[in-house]
Amino acid sequence: MKRPRLSPPSLLSDSVIERITTEVHTTGQAQIIRDSHCPGLRLVVARSSNLRWTLVTLNHQGRKEEHILGHYPRVTIAQARAKGWNLRLRIQMPESYVRPTSGITLAKLIFQCEGFAVAVPYLAQLRARLCHAFRPFLFLPWSGVDRLEIQKHIDAYSSPGNMRQLLPPFQAMLLWAEEQGLIAMSGVVLVPPKARNAAELARLDDLAVRMG
Repeated sequence: MKRPRLSPPSLLSDSVIERITTEVHTTGQAQIIRDSHCPGLRLVVARSSNLRWTLVTLNHQGRKEEHILGHYPRVTIAQARAKGWNLRLRIQMPESYVRPTSGITLAKLIFQCEGFAVAVPYLAQLRARLCHAFRPFLFLPWSGVDRLEIQKHIDAYSSPGNMRQLLPPFQAMLLWAEEQGLIAMSGVVLVPPKARNAAELARLDDLAVRMG
């Protein structure tokens, strides 16, 4: 009996699941689909048409755990993601850690966040770059950090090109933390640093043309 084939993380949709289910019935090989929007969330597609949601994650002691979240389509993709995020937080963090009043710091957010849209081999590198770029704020209680001060730091950062690359995952991390109730909601929208010389402005114009 063949072992289930593990797919690379992808954006799950009903059409993707339908296509994979057809492949499983045609080839006879079960597949495990991984969701890119909730790390560790998997849909096990078996030949018997039994589609089972599972969450694979490490607990706060570093031990691997696997939990069944229900069956598709009774549990929809959105419901499975919500269940996955909530369960992941309960498994990875003690209850006192996840309360907004617990004095959580930027450093803890960076290393706890699982919402970065990057492949696992690059995750450590991204976290290290974020720590370096925002090191003045790393160990301050987040509740006491003024986001306008962060914007000033972004505007004055010594390498604006690097900051423009890091700001999207930084924003995604803050949004993830707000959605999970780790930090208070904020109406401040951080913006990338402006070009500081003609050469850099030309590169940005060229990039805008190619992307447009």
